Formats: sequence, C-alpha cells, structure tokens
Amino acid sequence: MGTETIQVSGIIHASPDRIYQAWLDSDEHSKFTGGKASVESGIGGKFTAWDGYIQGTTLELEPGRRIVQSWRTTEFPSDSGDSRLEIHFEPVEEGTRIVLLHSDIPTGQGTQYEQGWKEHYLEPLARYFANQGAASAQPPQVSEDTRAVGEEAEVKPKAEPVRAKTAPSKPKAKPKAKPKAAARRPAAKRAAKAKKAARRGKRVSAKAKAGRSRKAAPKRRSGKKAARKASRKRTRR
Repeated sequence: MGTETIQVSGIIHASPDRIYQAWLDSDEHSKFTGGKASVESGIGGKFTAWDGYIQGTTLELEPGRRIVQSWRTTEFPSDSGDSRLEIHFEPVEEGTRIVLLHSDIPTGQGTQYEQGWKEHYLEPLARYFANQGAASAQPPQVSEDTRAVGEEAEVKPKAEPVRAKTAPSKPKAKPKAKPKAAARRPAAKRAAKAKKAARRGKRVSAKAKAGRSRKAAPKRRSGKKAARKASRKRTRR
C-alpha cells in the first residue's frame, strides 16, 4: 500500500518550551484542541486526542525542540501501519515556528490531514496562547507552500493577460437606393413642366367654356331668309 508525506508549518506567539509542555499535557492538549486528550509522560507513553479519533505512542523527545510519535486515526485502513509524526519547535522573533512533518500516511488521506493540522491544531494553539496572555492575539501564520515532501512544487503556468474585447465593428451602411429618374431631374425642369401643364389646363378649360356658351345661345337666322319669310306672310294676307 502506498503512502504520502506532508509538511505543515505556522508561527505561534509563545515560547518553544511553553508549546512543548502544552502538547504533552493531557489537560492543556484537551483545552487548546477542544477535544478530550490523554497523554502518558515519557518515551513509550501512549496518547489519544480528539475524543479517541487520534491515537499513538511517543517515540522520541527533545524538550523544547522536538516530539516524535507514531500516529493514526480511526480512518486508517485496518491493514495500514501507523504513520510517523515529527513536531519541531523553532524559536523565531515572533515566538515559535512549529513544523509538522507527517509521513507514512495512507494514500489518498494526505490532503485531509494537511487541512486538519492547520484548522484543528495550529489555529487553536494561537487562540489558546492569546487567551493565556501571550505576546499577540494574531492567528498562526500558516505557510502557504505546504506540499507533499519529496514532490516538486507544481509550477502553475502564468495566466495569459486578459485582453480587452474589441468592440464589434459596425455593419457597413447599405448603399442608398438610387433615386428614380423623376427625382433625379433638376428642380428647374420639374417646375417648367408643371407650368406647361398648368397652361395646357387653362387652354382646355377656356375651349370648354366657349363650347358650352355656343350650345346655350339660340341660333340666329341669316337676314335673307328672314326677308323671304316676311314677304310670304304678306302675300298670303
């Protein structure tokens, strides 16, 4: 069965000796994690944490500097051996830098324990010592480059700069329809045509009026015919 190795680190605002002591004390371990813990003193002592979820044995001790333990949880496969946990306490200007080197983790579980060390140990430790009157109440500065030990850091390709979208080009205006022949004629020609039409209309109307007046007027007989008719009337009498 394959295994994984992770490394997590963070800065706690308390001395290395003080954190070392709290880690190996049943009462204080219970208080800063929030889950019941039981720690037997000395090398070879058994321990449990988080209400029995974690259990193991202390293998090596360097007071104020290092703790080495066998470590497993109830989620380990039954045929999996214990993992190995090394806790290093390094003095820094802000307090103590804790480095957790966790190896021999069953394959597929490394990520969840990596997050668990940050959320359920480093951050609670910072709050615990802040309440104890430590130098600062700031949360632990958990390193952001945590990765499986022995693996090369994944180099993410630089994202290409987002290019601003160019405004879509405006559609070309459709060519205007060519004006009809009549519309293309100069205004002067159109005006002249209109005047001619008006004059023709006047002539037609004048002729029409003259024709109507002739029909209405009674026909006049010529003078010779009238004289003949008058002489005939006289002879008859």
